[in-house]
Amino acid sequence: GVVFILDISGSMNTRYSSTESYFQHFSKELIETVQALGQDVSFNIVLFSSGIRVWKNKLVSANEKNRDDAQQWLEKTTPGGATNVFGALSAALAFDEAQTIFLLTDGDPTAGEYQMPDSILAEIDSINRDRMVDIHTVAAGNVRAEFLADLAATNGGVSVDLRKTKGVVK
Repeated sequence: GVVFILDISGSMNTRYSSTESYFQHFSKELIETVQALGQDVSFNIVLFSSGIRVWKNKLVSANEKNRDDAQQWLEKTTPGGATNVFGALSAALAFDEAQTIFLLTDGDPTAGEYQMPDSILAEIDSINRDRMVDIHTVAAGNVRAEFLADLAATNGGVSVDLRKTKGVVK
């Protein structure tokens, strides 16, 4: 079970390259990833800015219809608002079937119940201690990549900092 978390805060309108914003880049890559999932995978998508939007109320099979529905849902999304990282992680961890989470963001936490990186790390550690869901992070923009690296490292995941690799994942 995979849950993809995509930042749709206002800063995602910032230019990632000369031809696309962070949101356009991340959503394009997420659509390609979802379209490549095998039917034996179950998945869901959580979008976050000031608030949280969950695509489905449970993880669903990555069949062709669900992959296409997810793509259409993402294509109708526009960025705006603040950055509620804790709320998005909490929503993703609420799915019992979740085994892996991918968090894609370009900004530091600016909204939600917990906004300080140390507080978020402590709360997620508490929530995920027994579940042991792997949390992978992808950082871009003005985010404190150390926070995302710590989040991934303490939750069995890998962190990628696109600012260091110029957008190329190694």
